[in-house]
Amino acid sequence: MADAAAEEDSSLQNEEPCVNFMIVTALDVQYAVRSDLVQEIMSGAKVHSLPLVPPYIEGVLNCRGEAWTVLNPLCLFEDREKKPKEAHYLLFKYPSDRFCLHISTAETFFPVPETELEATPDKILYKKKKLRIINPDTIEEKLQSDLEK
Repeated sequence: MADAAAEEDSSLQNEEPCVNFMIVTALDVQYAVRSDLVQEIMSGAKVHSLPLVPPYIEGVLNCRGEAWTVLNPLCLFEDREKKPKEAHYLLFKYPSDRFCLHISTAETFFPVPETELEATPDKILYKKKKLRIINPDTIEEKLQSDLEK
């Protein structure tokens, strides 16, 4: 019995370090977001539209008295104008800004070995499909660039 426990402990120690991702869907498109970058998933919030902003910005929502910019990932990444019908929002844990993605569902958590991320840092393989990894740093850069124009 002790041998089996020791064998299990050694196999756990030999496992490759992983990064956990949250798999989310916007309409029919799946995305991956590092789970340590997600503050929360919020449902049912009212989005207030804003004038003169890029089309991927749906507006702002109020979360505990703070305004969060709502982004449509389909418009931002897929060049599609549709937006999810469901009112679910993935709020990023980001130090310098408050923005979130309008999503249909949060499906699951999925561990990815770090060596796989080194080979393809912008995509992961999930159920035989390559999913885009959404990086809040890239979103922040795009927001700053587009809103300065």
